[in-house]
Amino acid sequence: MPIYHCRYVDNTGKTKEMTKEASNEDVLVLELAQKGYSPIKIKEVNASEEGGGTSGRRFSQAAVLEFTETLALLLNSKLSIKDALEVSRTIFNKGPVRELTFELTDRIKKGDSFHEALSRYPKSFSPLFRGLVKIGEKIGSLEDIFPRLTQYLRDSKKVKDKLGNALTYPVMVLGFTIVGMIGMAFFIFPRIKSIFSSLGKGVSGQLDNSMQMVNVIFIIIGVIIGLAGLSFLIISILRNQKGEITKTMDRLLLKIPIIGNITSVTESMNLLFAMETLITSSFSVEDALPESAKVLKNQYMIEALDRIRKKLIKGQDLSKAFLDEDAFPEKIGRWINIGEKGGTVDKVFGQLRFFYQDEIDKLTTRFMGVIEPALIVVVGLVVLFMIMTFFVPIFSMYQDIGV
Repeated sequence: MPIYHCRYVDNTGKTKEMTKEASNEDVLVLELAQKGYSPIKIKEVNASEEGGGTSGRRFSQAAVLEFTETLALLLNSKLSIKDALEVSRTIFNKGPVRELTFELTDRIKKGDSFHEALSRYPKSFSPLFRGLVKIGEKIGSLEDIFPRLTQYLRDSKKVKDKLGNALTYPVMVLGFTIVGMIGMAFFIFPRIKSIFSSLGKGVSGQLDNSMQMVNVIFIIIGVIIGLAGLSFLIISILRNQKGEITKTMDRLLLKIPIIGNITSVTESMNLLFAMETLITSSFSVEDALPESAKVLKNQYMIEALDRIRKKLIKGQDLSKAFLDEDAFPEKIGRWINIGEKGGTVDKVFGQLRFFYQDEIDKLTTRFMGVIEPALIVVVGLVVLFMIMTFFVPIFSMYQDIGV
């Protein structure tokens, strides 16, 4: 049956939202009316038979983390997943987590397994999250899976927050600088021109030329921003094609200084977490590799992981297979080689994950160390440009007036 996302007003006059299955929109409206609810907006959500249906709802990373932490605690108390969800409904009185637990509980009551219910929210729960839940349900160890997922989400959030914080300051400084330039060029200096005109002394041709120069610079900046936006759009479209162009672009991305390094370290950390979790859940390395590939976004790295698996099946050592691929850092292959010699490959994945978490911290620290002095130089050049372009001509005009 179709799934609808509905916004409605309840008996107390509060506006609420829910996602509900119904044969058609009229039936849903009638059902809401019987409960005394007044629908505001009803929108059908696209469904997919293969994935058990998908929902247009997207819950924030913070909400998913809070939901996962709560279930980890409840499942550790030996509750079933159904009971854990029921208890979660009483814990959260409002907010997105309450909505999520209600919707998942309803799906399970209608016959879905837990991972099938989660598959309706692909924008909120990653393939790794859903895959590990599916594994946990099969082997009956969800209470072991959820603490790992909690740690994974915490680490991912920490990385995103750190990168976001590292970029916030540069963006704010550049933004205020650009706004200041625009304000001076289009509001302050035109008034200065009118002041000199009212004095009957005319307006300095040098000041006019300076303002024309600023207009040209703004046009150039606008063109650059437009071209950058267009390039980003074209790149996004090409990447969605999932073909050879995407692989080539992702390979080149890994070669870009700083950005490529951050991408490589972040993707490697996600891969290592997946491998560590799956292997400790009784998966063989051969079976864990394709499942772990689902957490990667870089198509070149995904293809390399497939080649590694094929080499492993043919009898090549895992460490040698990793070392033969330039998509992954050489350190991974070296450490796996040590683990193979000691028979502790599963532990190596965990140790490498912690190592790359520290690498992310170091990279963001270095990034801030480079970007801050660069910003000082840029802002200084902008100030110098404004002084030479506007203030020097203005002082010259005051001298002319005095004469």
